[in-house]
Amino acid sequence: MSERDEVQWSEEETERLRALARQQAPPPELEDRVVARLKREGLLERPIRPWWQVHWMPWALAGTAALFAVFLLGYSAGQRAGAESALSMMAEIRQARDVEQAIANVQRTGSAYVTALAALGHLAASSPDQGDRRQSQEVALSALYAAAQEMVRLDPDDPVAARLLQGLEAERLRQVSGDDPQDSAPRKVFWN
Repeated sequence: MSERDEVQWSEEETERLRALARQQAPPPELEDRVVARLKREGLLERPIRPWWQVHWMPWALAGTAALFAVFLLGYSAGQRAGAESALSMMAEIRQARDVEQAIANVQRTGSAYVTALAALGHLAASSPDQGDRRQSQEVALSALYAAAQEMVRLDPDDPVAARLLQGLEAERLRQVSGDDPQDSAPRKVFWN
């Protein structure tokens, strides 16, 4: 016979027993104490975690460092490309300025040449000496010949510059050979 059978409960006691909770929860700190004691005694092992959960901090630091390194490499490559682009652009601007300055210089020098040639022409025309006229013409043709050579170098395919240079070379050869322009028939010059 069991103890239950031996004890006679009244109806009131039976009702109270039924009203009681069937199971009472232990306090939360009890579980922590039991687990800690079992670990100390070696009866409970630590759970095996995957490698990425065990050592997450070094991996996070390595990933952050790699990300930072890639960022710095990209930044430095962009800076270098930007600097090279800026340098080439500045060189092009400087070259364009140099070309513009050269064009302006040629224009000023050409205007000065024409003005000086006009003044020389007036002086030579007013001079009674034939040698002054011939020397004036020789100087003017030499400067014009040098300018024509530079024009041909600038654009070798320009037909006007080539014909001008050919005409000036023919005149120079005629002067070197000693042919007097007054003795020969008058020249006819025309442009195509």
